[in-house]
Amino acid sequence: HLSLRCAGLLKCLDAYELPTTHFGLKTDLPLPAAREAATALERFHHRFYALLGQPLELYVFDERTLPEVRIYAEGASYPTPPRLGDRVWFSMGENCLHVAADGQLSLPTGVSELSRQMLFSALRRSSGPTAQVQPWVSAGIADYFGSIAPTQLGGAWGAGEAAFGVAAKTVAASKTTFAALFNSPMNAFSNGAQASEMSAAAWSALHYFLYAGDGALREGFGRYVNDGAKGKLSMSALCEHVKLKPEEIESGWRAHVSAAAR
Repeated sequence: HLSLRCAGLLKCLDAYELPTTHFGLKTDLPLPAAREAATALERFHHRFYALLGQPLELYVFDERTLPEVRIYAEGASYPTPPRLGDRVWFSMGENCLHVAADGQLSLPTGVSELSRQMLFSALRRSSGPTAQVQPWVSAGIADYFGSIAPTQLGGAWGAGEAAFGVAAKTVAASKTTFAALFNSPMNAFSNGAQASEMSAAAWSALHYFLYAGDGALREGFGRYVNDGAKGKLSMSALCEHVKLKPEEIESGWRAHVSAAAR
């Protein structure tokens, strides 16, 4: 459902609220664009919980705790981000995404960051307040949703398998090991010459744990992420949950990638 009312949290006089079923959207976009943005948010929500809700046992926000999205068409209203230059960001202290739209609105970038916000915020409620997530897991989830989001408001969402095929070809041609991926810091996926390769590796590893062997690893991977949110982030913890040795994860992931890259 959509409803329209004044939004006092944005400084622009033209700002208003357009709440949807699962989000509190506040913006000063022209109404037709805001409606398309609201529809995109709901389509994202459906895909997010369809992919991750069950294996990770994620909390589903209700009308009292809706995630908030603020889209700023007027540049003067956009708050200063924690990292200078970021046009999409969220604070871990609040379940709110800030999106600059004074130029072109990048839906894939917004959706990528929204998936990080939703993962962190939902894990805080389902698995504990620290909600720790390994960088490769967070990067894989963000890259997946960014890859299937339409490039323009109102566009069609892509198929996850098509995005995985592209990632698989990149990984098949690389020498990145799962151990290296597992221990990589967050900036490895956003900075440097190998960022795109590392991002593809993260997305393909996520696909492996969710879909390999008709989903045989999905439940164990979900338990690992839930325990990881409480600080149990070691390789041994992952191996225990999915019942595989490190070398078996490496070979299984590589085989999964190679089959998709053909």
